[in-house]
Amino acid sequence: MKRKLRNWEIKVLAVLAAIIFWFLVVATENTFYTFPEEVPVKAFNVPENLVVAEDLTTVTLRLKIDNRDTIKNLTSDDFNAYVDLEGAGVGEREVDIEVSSKKSEINVVKVDPSKITVKIEEKSEKEVPIDYEIVNNPKEGFVVKDVEISSDRVIIKGSEDNLNNVESATLLLDLEDFDSDIESEFRITVLDDDENEIQGITFENEKLKAKVQIGTINDQKIAGVQPTIIGTPNENIWIKSITVDPNFVVLDGESDKLNSIDFVKTADIDVSGLSADSNFDVQIAGLPEGVSVEGSNTVNVSIKVDVNNSTNISGVRKTYTLPIIVSKFSTEQKGISFDPMTITLVVEAEQELLDTISKKINVELDISEYEGNSADINITEENIDLPPGVNVVSITPSAINVSWE
Repeated sequence: MKRKLRNWEIKVLAVLAAIIFWFLVVATENTFYTFPEEVPVKAFNVPENLVVAEDLTTVTLRLKIDNRDTIKNLTSDDFNAYVDLEGAGVGEREVDIEVSSKKSEINVVKVDPSKITVKIEEKSEKEVPIDYEIVNNPKEGFVVKDVEISSDRVIIKGSEDNLNNVESATLLLDLEDFDSDIESEFRITVLDDDENEIQGITFENEKLKAKVQIGTINDQKIAGVQPTIIGTPNENIWIKSITVDPNFVVLDGESDKLNSIDFVKTADIDVSGLSADSNFDVQIAGLPEGVSVEGSNTVNVSIKVDVNNSTNISGVRKTYTLPIIVSKFSTEQKGISFDPMTITLVVEAEQELLDTISKKINVELDISEYEGNSADINITEENIDLPPGVNVVSITPSAINVSWE
């Protein structure tokens, strides 16, 4: 027993030394790290008249690191993988892949693959149309209203095979956090069907100028169109029908201004002396500041006339195009829309009485008692505020469809 305990201090030290050595070995092994991302290889020093004909490969890396904290937030952008093609000529050649680290505490100890066969061809060029793509949106609450590019075509350069597969180039508009108009240069690229950038393509100019109009996001509202008719047709001629195409427009603007609009009017349509069917292209007029029509601001108004050859006519006939207004609805009925959004009303009365009719007459509907999400509603004289003595000749159409959410 005493012999076993003899020199126990030395034995304990030997065990401790072995443990320390084992930790050192493990720590040393743990400084080697396989980088999980693939790093793309680029070509440097390509002769001016030549081009790499095919996309270069990617490589995987084995790294030696000082400590594991250095690999936090490490990306492929922290490395340069490249082939040096200085003095290269047309044809194929095998070249070494070089990789350097942008971080001094990280060393690249292995590159896989270490060599690559590069195909080199004479450079060709081609003119293609250019479009734009927004890669980052403006600040929240703002949208792109319009984009004007300084040129609609661009010259691209590359191998003949690559150029044959390219139909257009793309101007990348990075508008992140912008909240006002901008005029600047943006980078050009060529994208494949999966929105990936095609390698091996260069440009006569790497950037192109564009003017970008940025504005606030507006609310929208659909409003019926009421034509503004002035003047009187020829004697014994009356307007039989008025048709507006389209009979509604989409309005953009601030919500409080849109809420005050029930319908929109056209510019004046003068029918003085009218004696035959006619068409008028007129613009929407009288919109408040800050409200605009989305798309075309012009509508077509078709006016059909007839001759007063009946002995039964007891006065003057007049035709109105009236918008639909919901005067009463329940709180559950939202997003109300009409089809069509206007009706044509033909009335008959003495001229003096017709002159008293308000220009703001419209069709008022009460839909509060209807269930479901839509209803076909008949239009009668009761829906229109007309003075006594004014006779309704016709209402077209006699029913409309009203829908709601």
